[in-house]
Amino acid sequence: MAIVGGAIVPPLTGWLADQSALRLSLAAPIVCYAVIALFAWRTTRLSIA
Repeated sequence: MAIVGGAIVPPLTGWLADQSALRLSLAAPIVCYAVIALFAWRTTRLSIA
């Protein structure tokens, strides 16, 4: 999955930067990190219970 993320997220961020402002394009990696953090939080909660 890391290879896929490394192959998709940077071009997506660049495309968003070309289409809009750089500040908005940095939302793509932030969303990805938030999803990863949510998955980790949810997984650890399930394994503890």
